[in-house]
Amino acid sequence: MIAVGREFDAGATDEKSDSLNMEDRLPSVRLTVLHAEAYQFPSSWMFPPTAIPYSIARIVTGGTGIFIVDGEQFPVLLGDVALIPEGATLECRSTSVNFSFISIRFTTSASIAGRDFLSEHLGLQRITPNCAETDLLHHFHELESGWAASGQGRAFLLAGHLNLIIAALSARPGGANLPGKVKKNLILPSANALDPRIESIVELLAGNPRTNPNIKALCAQAHLSESALRRLFKGQMGKTISEYHRDLRMMAAARELFLTNRKVGEIAHDFGYHDANYFARLFHGVFGIPPTAYRRLTRQG
Repeated sequence: MIAVGREFDAGATDEKSDSLNMEDRLPSVRLTVLHAEAYQFPSSWMFPPTAIPYSIARIVTGGTGIFIVDGEQFPVLLGDVALIPEGATLECRSTSVNFSFISIRFTTSASIAGRDFLSEHLGLQRITPNCAETDLLHHFHELESGWAASGQGRAFLLAGHLNLIIAALSARPGGANLPGKVKKNLILPSANALDPRIESIVELLAGNPRTNPNIKALCAQAHLSESALRRLFKGQMGKTISEYHRDLRMMAAARELFLTNRKVGEIAHDFGYHDANYFARLFHGVFGIPPTAYRRLTRQG
């Protein structure tokens, strides 16, 4: 970490330090399965652009389709595995009569500046082809069937298969290269590209999405004047502090909508919005659909 007050070189990285930090943190990373299900759709099926508040791993079991992740199109066919990182905007289309896949929704316990740990540091490919004849398909099937099972060991069984999927994807050609050099073509921008003062602010905001940011406290944290902080934050993040925090709030609220059956008004109140209609308008502005429609769509697939 570069000390506050020193000149920051966005291009400078300590790859050995990055690799060691990554290796140290990997044993403590916990993967939690949120849902597992097999889907089959006709040629007319479309899933509208939706920001996803969890990570997704999918293996295509039949037909062909297109996954559009953050505006980039990925044609997929039998045996392809897709990894969609938390926070990405996902759109899907079927391009054959019967398009089917097994979809696993999950979260990771570790994050860097609020970003997904697996995407940031493992550098897994969006699409890994030719997995139909490997153990990957077996683990997807076991996860899908195990989701409906019961028993005290169910959570461990699900997490075990998900860990094996991630490990297998990492070991395939073009996957992660651990514990060697950190990959540069990552799904999300590297935390090393951030000025450490802004990185500390991002971490603070990401850890407190329910609390309104105190600009004076943020200035003290970054050792910057208010004008300098606002200018540097906008330049580094592409958004103002309030816009960035609003998006964090909406993402956290979206997770609540998916994981719970709580009323929209209750969730809005938890995040500091006493007017549910105002919350719904903000949510629509970020995700393009109202909260109730978001809950329905994300639970469908």
